[in-house]
Amino acid sequence: MAKQLKESGKDESLSYLFLQIQDIVSEQFGVELGKINLDSNLGDDFRADDLDGIEIIMEIQEYFNSEEKEYRVNCTIERLIDYIYELLLEQNQLDSF
Repeated sequence: MAKQLKESGKDESLSYLFLQIQDIVSEQFGVELGKINLDSNLGDDFRADDLDGIEIIMEIQEYFNSEEKEYRVNCTIERLIDYIYELLLEQNQLDSF
């Protein structure tokens, strides 16, 4: 996992985001942390539906003190992390963690 994040060419913030998203997804879907990786698909692998999507967005908003503007249930963990990273960068909140 760490190798995938390092190879992505992005900084350590992505590793931190992954760990936080991994915790949120694990809690929300009752999935072991080790089964959540960058290629995991919320819809396909964890059977997320629209209600799950709303709940995960609420968790993300609360944790990162940010407003998520769009969300797709059928996305990968990597895409979700990239989106949150871009959102926090846009809002100048990356330095807050």
